[in-house]
Amino acid sequence: MTGKWMSTQEAGRVLFQKYRVQTVSFLSTFCIGILIHLYVMTNKFFNYFEYRNIMADMSITQEDTLALGRWFLPAASNVLTGYSIPSLNGIFVVFYLTVMAFMVCELLQIDSAAKRILFGCALLAFPGVASVFSFGVNSDAITLAFLLPLAGVYLTRKWKYGFPAGVVLIGCGIGVYQPGVAMAVGMIFALLWFEAVEDRFEIKQFIRNLVKYCLLLILGFVFYYGMLHLVLNVMSVELSNYHGVDSMTSFTLKGIAKGLVYTYGYFLTYFFSPEYMEKWSRTAGHFLGAFLFLMILAALYKKLKKNGQKWQRTIVTLLLLTLPLGLNAAPFLMADRVGSGVDIYMMFSLMLLWALFLKMTECIKIPPIAEWAAVAAVLIVILNQAVLCNQAYYRMDAMTSSTNSMMERMVARIEVLPEWNKDTPVYFVNPGPILNDKYEVIIPEFERLKKLPGTELWTNYNELGYVQYCRVYLHFPVTAANEEQKARLDRDERVIRMPSYPAADSIRVIDGVIVVKVSDTKE
Repeated sequence: MTGKWMSTQEAGRVLFQKYRVQTVSFLSTFCIGILIHLYVMTNKFFNYFEYRNIMADMSITQEDTLALGRWFLPAASNVLTGYSIPSLNGIFVVFYLTVMAFMVCELLQIDSAAKRILFGCALLAFPGVASVFSFGVNSDAITLAFLLPLAGVYLTRKWKYGFPAGVVLIGCGIGVYQPGVAMAVGMIFALLWFEAVEDRFEIKQFIRNLVKYCLLLILGFVFYYGMLHLVLNVMSVELSNYHGVDSMTSFTLKGIAKGLVYTYGYFLTYFFSPEYMEKWSRTAGHFLGAFLFLMILAALYKKLKKNGQKWQRTIVTLLLLTLPLGLNAAPFLMADRVGSGVDIYMMFSLMLLWALFLKMTECIKIPPIAEWAAVAAVLIVILNQAVLCNQAYYRMDAMTSSTNSMMERMVARIEVLPEWNKDTPVYFVNPGPILNDKYEVIIPEFERLKKLPGTELWTNYNELGYVQYCRVYLHFPVTAANEEQKARLDRDERVIRMPSYPAADSIRVIDGVIVVKVSDTKE
């Protein structure tokens, strides 16, 4: 028995030594990711989405699942629970992102454990993660939408028979959240980039791989689209026109050109302006990285010129010119629909630039001081991104306190009405802005966080959210008014003339219904 235990222990030691770099970098990245996002994982924050999705099981017929083309979202969001539990959802978000970092480093064959950890932390600290966390119950599902397409590329590259599985995984990833496919596009671009800079470059093999990867993406979308229409027909649901989902296969020349402009614009804006990073000082790592990247490129072109491969130099130049498109495909794929908005959490693939950058420092010989400067650039980026995420969490904390305070005051006023009892129907009129214009407070520090949607107090609440919040968090019994009562009250002049909260007459009993006029206008 002792001999068997010793042999097992020895086998484990050998296995660890063989995969020591992968194991150490994976565990280190995961633990650092937990620390970066510990604030949000140990608190319960509310935004408009959380407010109206308390204990949401994400039914396939829900308006923001199948109708938005997200046929696999209900399955993905219910892997855990319909409860929005920050610690549980957070662990899965960090785990999924760590797995993504692992796959990227394996595919690019990044040998250094330190560089693998650096890229993993850059990905985990991406400010878009803060916006993902604001989706609470769906945060793990949204992260899975980027993991699945990347896993599709990983299997296709690493496994002899991985192509069919890759098609299915890409299709499922799109079925969770459409922009997730940009991660697959970005990974394919990075693989082609390093194939193009190899000493043993072969144009025929490069073209074969290019065709194979394009086919992978096309078939992945065909699988997604076929499954979408199958489920739509079975469930008798129609696609919504939200962000042009019902016309996702429609591309015009104008839309393609528009998508290209936006793609390059978002890329340059993110890295070389304070619009996303709040202030100029936080772009220092980006500018230092860009300078070093140009230096590495100069060394690369010198090497290619010496080797005398004209085709190779041409392909590298084409890839360089299309780098913003390859690593930020989400705006381009939206084409005609791009003007409706591309949020930061749709652009996770931007972080692949740091994997490409770190791998280039291994491929191209540069002075030791330049390599240390490259490490410093990524460290600066990680630190600034992590701070930005936590600023967003601080704003979410303040927003949550404001929401709770307002609801407690409303409930206190409802409770003292002589007509109130737990069976009296309640109707929240114009529920969009929980804090209407009478409560406008400008906080410059919060206003500067312009590009972190979901972390601000956005006026998009709904009546169901009010009812659920009262029941679950205030433990206050609320009977919602029925549709007939609400329709009648919406036409009632007494309701129309009512002042909005917190005016003395903003809460009244009309025809047996407690009416709370939240705001003067519908949002």
